Amino acid sequence: MSRNISWINEIKNNTDEDYIIWCHDTDNEGEYRDFVTDKPVGKNDGGQQVIIKAGAHLVAGGCGIPDGGDKDGKPKARVICAYSAAQNHSGDPGAGLRINRVMGDDDQDKIVYRDHYTTRQLAEIIFPRGMEQNIILRIDADGIYLDIKEAKTSSEWQAYLFGQKLKDFFEELAPELAKLAIQAAQKALEAV
Repeated sequence: MSRNISWINEIKNNTDEDYIIWCHDTDNEGEYRDFVTDKPVGKNDGGQQVIIKAGAHLVAGGCGIPDGGDKDGKPKARVICAYSAAQNHSGDPGAGLRINRVMGDDDQDKIVYRDHYTTRQLAEIIFPRGMEQNIILRIDADGIYLDIKEAKTSSEWQAYLFGQKLKDFFEELAPELAKLAIQAAQKALEAV
């Protein structure tokens, strides 16, 4: 798992309206199963929409929140949209809430909420860089929410930090090692 991914693990549609989830990304598009019956509901592979039926509770697998980059000249995005508000019912719905995970200032990342049609930023969630989140996407009558059920430091980020510490250690140690090598070479020359 990447150090820059937040994972949607469950989706709860607590409304009496159908919603669409769509993803434009290179990886981690997502597949969905019914929480109770474990029957497949659909996959976002290749930019396919999946309908989240009214009252549905889904389990999501491999459902990442994309970074702010682009794929094929189009911004990566995960979009959630009321079925009735969608401009298109295949591929990009052309409307709805768009979420991305992007790098923030200093050692922070954030999940950014945008209006998918205008791309205007609506809100953001800020957290320390290197954290992975397991998220429940909750659709209520008054809005769409991301409930973080678990946050942990990713193993990839821990390895990166260890590598940085090791690099810093050797950079500090290098002048001392060079000095010792010169001294050993001088002693070897004196002994000849």
